[in-house]
Amino acid sequence: MTALNSLDAIAAGALGILGTPWRIESVSLDQKKRLVTIRLGFTSGSKFAHPDTQELFVAHDTEERRWRHMNFFQYACELTAPLPRVGRGGKDGPPVRTIHVPWARPGSGFTLYFEAVALHFLQSGMTVAEAAETVGEHDNRLWRLVERTTTAALAELDLSKVTTLCLDETSTRKGHHYITVASDPKAVAVAKKDGSVRYRARVVAVEEGRDSGSVAKVAQFLEKHGGKADQIKTVAKDMSAAYKKGVDEQFPKAEQVVDPFHAVQLVGEAFDKIRRREHRENPELFAGSLWAWRRREDRLSEEEAAIRSKLLRNRRLKTGRACMINECFREIIQITDSVQFEKYLGQWYGWARRSKLPEMKQAAGTIKDHWNELLAFAKTRLSNAAAEALNGIIQTVKRKSHGFQLISHFRAMIFLIAGNLTFDLPSVFPDPYVNPQ
Repeated sequence: MTALNSLDAIAAGALGILGTPWRIESVSLDQKKRLVTIRLGFTSGSKFAHPDTQELFVAHDTEERRWRHMNFFQYACELTAPLPRVGRGGKDGPPVRTIHVPWARPGSGFTLYFEAVALHFLQSGMTVAEAAETVGEHDNRLWRLVERTTTAALAELDLSKVTTLCLDETSTRKGHHYITVASDPKAVAVAKKDGSVRYRARVVAVEEGRDSGSVAKVAQFLEKHGGKADQIKTVAKDMSAAYKKGVDEQFPKAEQVVDPFHAVQLVGEAFDKIRRREHRENPELFAGSLWAWRRREDRLSEEEAAIRSKLLRNRRLKTGRACMINECFREIIQITDSVQFEKYLGQWYGWARRSKLPEMKQAAGTIKDHWNELLAFAKTRLSNAAAEALNGIIQTVKRKSHGFQLISHFRAMIFLIAGNLTFDLPSVFPDPYVNPQ
């Protein structure tokens, strides 16, 4: 047991107990367990606020409690205290309840500062297992912390100003197991050093599946948090018929936009099918030509450009024609003038349909099915790029965690790292931009 000194006031201030009945009674160090224990107490006769009515009462009785606190150098640190219960009970007053303490959430085994540190580690890219090992806790306790804090933050989530949604799917594990992630592409304004503002996306809903029912669940989640279906003006998505059906049903006033990446991918896959077929039929002609076709024309090396040019001059090969159709579509997608976009897209469609290439004709038919959604992209220039970036972060978390046994865990981590949630927790690290004098 160590004697207390003038540093107690500093420690009390750090714990947030100055001006309260609480005081530090003792600090002990267990070298064998590598544990620092801070014992808190209060003067007999002190009054505490009732958690329901805020009426002041003397303690009815106490129960011993402990909380895990931030590490103290190389030692784990715990707070212990006799936690008072207050109230009158019976019919004459509020029932007897355990008080709320200033250093921890009700019912939590962690202090607020410990929770803030653990969440900081998780939001910085650590998995729950890595964070648990770093702070010296069992990962099951951290999972309960993650679920509890994200649930509390989601209860306060306000989606009343969301007008644009991006819908994207992501896999939860091997096999056909997916969730739908809805995000707002311009939810967070970030000021840059030059005074300009850039926008960052955030996840606003996570639902199981990737069908129209998933979109319905997104709409329900939006409604639950202050949003309305009529306020959604634009929805960006892939070319899934299920998502189109869901948006038609749930957001009938929204303009649907096809992410151009998926359209380019569709036409590129049609070209690749033709290339692979002719490669099998003429292996000697196509030897060493893979990247001459895979790369965009403006990114070819001199050798790759020569190989492609040689094969394009071979009139009996269909790959050359398919390549030109594919490259042309890529260029059309870059056109920013909506009138010119529609004009050249119409010409491209006629060319692809007359190409006598079944794969290209099929791709053109799919493009026709999403014609208005592609024109909407030309007008809005809205894409799923922000959603795809979020998806990359989400997949990195899943890969580092080696998957998630529970969907609820995966959902909680997605909101934690990409939901821009607000947690009622103290700041535990000094501001790097503050220069103390």
